[in-house]
Amino acid sequence: ANLTWANLYDAINGYTIWADLDLRQVDGLETIRHLGPSTVAVDTLYLSEGQIPPEFLRGCGLPEDFVDMVPGLTVTAPIQHFSAFISYSHADRDFAAPLYDYLFHRREIPIWLDEHEIKTGDLIMHKVDQAIRRADRVILLCSEQSLTSWWVEEEIERWTAKEPESRQQGNERVSMVIPVDLDGYVHSCDHDYARTILEAPVLDARGWDTDRNKLAKVHAGVERALKRDEVSRSDLLRKAGGE
Repeated sequence: ANLTWANLYDAINGYTIWADLDLRQVDGLETIRHLGPSTVAVDTLYLSEGQIPPEFLRGCGLPEDFVDMVPGLTVTAPIQHFSAFISYSHADRDFAAPLYDYLFHRREIPIWLDEHEIKTGDLIMHKVDQAIRRADRVILLCSEQSLTSWWVEEEIERWTAKEPESRQQGNERVSMVIPVDLDGYVHSCDHDYARTILEAPVLDARGWDTDRNKLAKVHAGVERALKRDEVSRSDLLRKAGGE
């Protein structure tokens, strides 16, 4: 069928197979009333180059994680995956930026840092949500500024809603959070999530701003933590599938 320029405003849909369709020029998809789940075929997702209203996809019953990936189903905008998401206060940018440069540029590890990924006009929280969904780990830069920041707390809450604090890997528990202590505040902070952070090995970066050797050791420590405890998304999906 050719639905180009079709007007489906306030149409009723349910138990329908949307296959071999280009939905980019269809009007009103986001207004459709869904009486039950429907199937959206892979060829439709690709023919539409990911340009399908998320409201329509949710109404068809697609899970939120998959809906988030659909815009990336195009040759020009592939879905990007990250080994880690850096959560920090902008007051600690002088530490965050060199850490990103070391991991991303020198070691070629895909890392998400807001100033490199969020562009003018982007919906900031939407971009953060996407990054959290696509990252295996979170590198949490712990300082008084970050651990008293509502924004960092929001990021950690969103992360823990997506992932447990740790996973079983072999005979040991592997933390999904890599905490880096910048000023010692994490050890006296009374936030509940700070106590959870301390259950993971904490990299000591105190004094990094006056000791270049210390900074290099911390960078290498974060890299080792990422590689030693790496949990690939494909492994997690395979385990989730019961293999």
